[in-house]
Amino acid sequence: MMPLENILVVEDDPRWQEIYKRWAVPTDGGCLRVARDLAETRDVLARRAFAVALIDLRLSEDDHDNIDGIHVMEAIAAFDDYTSMVLITGAASVGVMREAQLRLGALDVVEKRAIDPSRLSELIRRGLVAHAKAVSSKACAWAFLFEQAGEHDWCGQLNALLRPHTWLRAEHFFERLFQPILPVVPRRAEALIINPTGRVGYAHCWSRRIGGAVLVCFGRSRDFDGDLPALASRSEAISGESANYDIFHQYSADGSTGVVFNLPGRDRSTFAELNQTRAYTARAVAGASETGRVDDN
Repeated sequence: MMPLENILVVEDDPRWQEIYKRWAVPTDGGCLRVARDLAETRDVLARRAFAVALIDLRLSEDDHDNIDGIHVMEAIAAFDDYTSMVLITGAASVGVMREAQLRLGALDVVEKRAIDPSRLSELIRRGLVAHAKAVSSKACAWAFLFEQAGEHDWCGQLNALLRPHTWLRAEHFFERLFQPILPVVPRRAEALIINPTGRVGYAHCWSRRIGGAVLVCFGRSRDFDGDLPALASRSEAISGESANYDIFHQYSADGSTGVVFNLPGRDRSTFAELNQTRAYTARAVAGASETGRVDDN
């Protein structure tokens, strides 16, 4: 999976929210999202994946014993996005700090009074580096397509679409095609559709990288005829989705072509919950490889 640059701030104090918005500026291609509590964090995580999370330990100004930041860290860790988590606290016990770092893998635990633009920039830089080292581009898209196609005719479907690709070259093609939108979540309804003629495949998913729905079309280059609006129209007729013709990403190699279209206005609820499907990240792929389904990196 291509490294993310999205930043999540979990902070209940409006003053500190504004400070983070000014100081925690994402690099090109990234976004910053703010959540006030555990419930908002879970909602944001369902829509997007994050490279770095800055988490306030106490998420209630009225409760001095509040440690909801630990529960937020547990929720983030459950998504398996390799998010670098920084716990920020006014005053934390040794036990809380050890739990954050040893059990939940916090990148760092820092005192809020020590935060300034330079320190925050360094924490984010360390978090992005740690995230980039943890993620991998191997097999994430391959695992997604394999699962959605079904084991019984997966080989036949992909062979018809991408011949004369070898499996290794096909895997590489799909990783490059899906790279800008991973991690993804499949549509609740049929997520992968192969044109009855065997010419073009359509994958419907929610991209947690960009926080929106996408339609991925792929097949042999000669079957695209250079007419991408017509391709989107065919996908609407076959899949029931209406694609806008704004192309988000396109990739071609070795006689195969793939195009990613934005699907604006789609509701997140029409896509699977993350606890109902694989999280298509390197960790999930490592588990799948134990069954012999895909190759781990």
